[in-house]
Amino acid sequence: MALLPIAAFPYVEYFGEESDLGQETERGVFLVALFLVVIGQGGIKANVAPFAAQQASGMTMETERSFFNWFFWMLNLGAGFSLSVIAWIQQDVSFWIGFLIPVLTTGITLLTLLTCRCAGRLNMEEPKGSAVSTVVLILSDAVKNRVRKGSHGNDGQGILDYAKEQFGGRWCETRVDEVRALGRIVPIFLLQIMYRIVFFQMQTTYFLQGERMDLRLLNSDEDDSGDEPGSVPVAALNLFYVVPVMVLVPTLDKIVYPILDRRGIQLTMLKRIGIGMFLGILSICVAAFVEIARKQRMEEDGGSFEQTVAGEVFEASTLSIFWQVPQFTLIGLAEVFAMTAGIQFAYTAEAPRDLRSLLQGCCLTNNVCF
Repeated sequence: MALLPIAAFPYVEYFGEESDLGQETERGVFLVALFLVVIGQGGIKANVAPFAAQQASGMTMETERSFFNWFFWMLNLGAGFSLSVIAWIQQDVSFWIGFLIPVLTTGITLLTLLTCRCAGRLNMEEPKGSAVSTVVLILSDAVKNRVRKGSHGNDGQGILDYAKEQFGGRWCETRVDEVRALGRIVPIFLLQIMYRIVFFQMQTTYFLQGERMDLRLLNSDEDDSGDEPGSVPVAALNLFYVVPVMVLVPTLDKIVYPILDRRGIQLTMLKRIGIGMFLGILSICVAAFVEIARKQRMEEDGGSFEQTVAGEVFEASTLSIFWQVPQFTLIGLAEVFAMTAGIQFAYTAEAPRDLRSLLQGCCLTNNVCF
């Protein structure tokens, strides 16, 4: 992350023309930074939820649900800061300063984690080897033994059973059954890929749509090209995703779920995921109608103007960007159900403790599979 402000720093403005890194160098540093961020996030995201839950052992189903609701709430508290303060700084002040803030906050987080570890305040488990390699070995042994035995296997015996010691394999029954349970769980995460496609429209096509809508905050008839003190940062619309999360999580956790529990109505994790998917579909439908209205407005006389966003000029519609609020709000509501249930399911599913990080990785892989 430290390479991002290095790539974005205005060297010419501060040190003169001789200090210019050149566009190719800046682009190279930027791409290396993104590559390293991806690697770092791969290590963090798959482990942070099970590690956090590990600090509170002995949770019931209700307390687990509450824990993951508030875990997701805290994630969005940070996202709210990023999408408001940092987005404003990057669009209206300076990109390098906007990049520098996450570097400092991440450094503080790392220092805090190391301090707590040195002080013995963390509940930690020793690594037990690679869960992925164990799964691969069990699958490989099962296939090899099945091929070797041919048609002489036992009736009703599954292919994974050939990896068990009692059927000529080298793995205990418990480990093999854990892999079988994993095979039942992973397809559920794969089904979420389509939902994640919807979610990431918020950071891609919704953003592009917003650039071509009226960002002016006050009077759209004024001769204001956007990218001014009175304009809305495009990324700030993501706040209308964050706000429903910040409101709905406490409401569900403290009011709705307890009432449903007392009445014997169980919103299972899979039902909550389904509700989230449905709300995501509604978000895309709303975005489609907004896009139709945006284009129709541009076809009218005076329905378009030149708008500058972060130094780039766009032919924008006079339709206000606030028409995007419903589609961002629906995404926020969808995440409260789908994401919280998804990370809880990855933690509490019928899999051993040493496979929980692997399941979290499968869940988060949906973010990039589309």
